[in-house]
Amino acid sequence: KKVTPHVYIPLVVGGGINSKQNIQEILNIDSKISGFAIGSEFHKNKLSVGEVKEIIKKNSFPVRKLPIEKNIKLKKSINVAIVDYSMGNVESLRNGLKKIGANVILTSDNNLIQKANIVALPGVGSFPEGMRQLREKNLINSLKNKILNGGSLIGICLGMQLLFEEGNEYEKCKGLGFIEGNIEKLPNKTKLGQSIILPNVGWNRLTSCKYNRDWYGTLEDDFSQYFVHSYGAIKGNINPKYGLFESLHGDCEYFSAVKKNKVIGLQFHPERSGADGLELLVKIIEKLCM
Repeated sequence: KKVTPHVYIPLVVGGGINSKQNIQEILNIDSKISGFAIGSEFHKNKLSVGEVKEIIKKNSFPVRKLPIEKNIKLKKSINVAIVDYSMGNVESLRNGLKKIGANVILTSDNNLIQKANIVALPGVGSFPEGMRQLREKNLINSLKNKILNGGSLIGICLGMQLLFEEGNEYEKCKGLGFIEGNIEKLPNKTKLGQSIILPNVGWNRLTSCKYNRDWYGTLEDDFSQYFVHSYGAIKGNINPKYGLFESLHGDCEYFSAVKKNKVIGLQFHPERSGADGLELLVKIIEKLCM
């Protein structure tokens, strides 16, 4: 109760939860609480996921349904090289790509990057540090040669942001320049002055952009993916012809996915977004390899 009036980022309560009553007490504290973490009580079978979801639902909080398992596979063998530049945990992306049937390597070797059907540039962290790591590992020219030779690249999260000409996280920093435009911090207030939590963590809806509907098609009205970011490709800073999907942070519109030729940027994490995310990843990879 003392913390919530002073917190403007997601607040997760963790530790000491051992009963349904504890969960109810947490939900009663303050609407600013974004979540709570339970560990040992699940392992000891003292609480079940179903019980916890039922409590949350009774308190009128939205509960995301578990996705129906689908057999989502690529139609042909595709080699994907995940760029290894020491920016974030790549295991979830590697596991997701393996699950859809891709042949995956994690590498910083230029020859392997050039030979791959698809290059995946993931990333967790800041824009300047991401570019510094790419420079130190001599990967910038490797990625540029891949694009100049007509290769396909998918940037995810920070990897999407690095595709642009410039980022403004902590300082102005030159990006890879594959897509015109710059990355800016998302607003922490609406146009009416209401506070918005940053970073933007959680599920957010995607809407198809009109310029690239012929390439991808349209999404369902409730299609959502998992996001973790504070900076983004805010509409107005980016030519709308590059927009693939868009999303909202408060009342701020930003491109949650972009496309230029065979370069795709995804601000969200499809590999962490269940069956819908893997299905989207399959469709994008297959279209890039057509």
